[in-house]
Amino acid sequence: MNDSRTMDIVFATTGQSVGQMFGPKPVRSRTHLYQDVYVGFCGKELWGKVSKACRPAGYSFAPRPQYGQLYAFWNENPADPSGFNWDPDQRLRTAIALSRLVRPTSIGFKYAARVKFDTANQIKEIDHGPVNEFLAQAYVAHATKQNWLTDEDVVILKGLLAYFHAVSQDLPERVQRALWNHEFAAAIQWIDVRWTVIATALESLIHTDYKRSTKQFVDRVPPLAARLNLGFSPQDARDAYDKRSSLAHGQKLDTTDDTTTALYCRMEEVLRAAIRTAIEDEKFRDIFRDAARIREEFPLSKNSSAPQC
Repeated sequence: MNDSRTMDIVFATTGQSVGQMFGPKPVRSRTHLYQDVYVGFCGKELWGKVSKACRPAGYSFAPRPQYGQLYAFWNENPADPSGFNWDPDQRLRTAIALSRLVRPTSIGFKYAARVKFDTANQIKEIDHGPVNEFLAQAYVAHATKQNWLTDEDVVILKGLLAYFHAVSQDLPERVQRALWNHEFAAAIQWIDVRWTVIATALESLIHTDYKRSTKQFVDRVPPLAARLNLGFSPQDARDAYDKRSSLAHGQKLDTTDDTTTALYCRMEEVLRAAIRTAIEDEKFRDIFRDAARIREEFPLSKNSSAPQC
C-alpha cells in the first residue's frame, strides 16, 4: 500500500504537430530531468482525465477533446502537496522555459493540473493549473518547423537544467532579463509584436550606454553571434533594429515576406544561444556582469556609421 501522493503535470499536445510528424519522433520514454521532474509519455487514462478537467464545460454540454497527448512534463514531489497551487516551486515552469532554449515549442499551460492520488494510487482529485493565465497558450515563430522535443533534445535539456540550478543564484541580471523576455515572447502569436521583445532581450545583454542605441546593437550583436558560431551580419543587425524601431513606433510589418520571417528567426536563435551559453559557460557568463566588461569584449567601431557587410 503506497502513501497518498500529489503530482503536478503539464501536457504537450498533438495540436503542436499540425499533422506533420516528420523527422525525429517526440520523446516517449520516461526521462528524469532534475530532482523530481520528468518528461515523457504518460498513460492515456491520466491524459484523458487531466484534459477533461482542464477543458471548460458548457451547460449540459461536455466538449470532445480536439487533440491527443504528445508527451508531458511532471513533478512527482511538488511543494505544498496538500494545497491546490500548481507548480509553487516553479520547477515545471523552469524546465519548460529552458526547453525552449534547446528547441522552441508551443507547449503552454492549457493542460496543466495538480493530480492527487489516494493510498491505493488511484486518481482521487484533479485541480487544473493556469489554463487561462499567462502562457496558457504558447507559439513558435515558424509553424512549419519541428514543434516538439526529441530524445536527443531531452538529453541536452537535462544537462542545461543541471547547469542552471547550479548557477541560478549567480546568474547576471542581464541574462535573467534576457531569459524572461525570451519566455515572454513565447506567449505572443504575432511576429511584429515578438520582434520588439526579442530585440529588447538582446539589448539587455549588450546595451551599456544611453546614447547610440542603434550603433550598440549593430556593432555588438554580430560579434556576439560570431562567438556562438552563428551567422548574423552587420546588415542583418541593422535591418533587425530598423524593423524593431519602426514597429515600436506603430508601423506595419510585412509578415508575408519570407526574408523578414527568416531574419526574425535568426535574431531569436542568437538570443537563445547566448542565454544557453551564459548558463553553461562561466567565462562567457561573466561578460554580462557589468557594462565595462561588455564595452571591452564588444567595442564599438570608431567610424560614424555601422560597418557595411
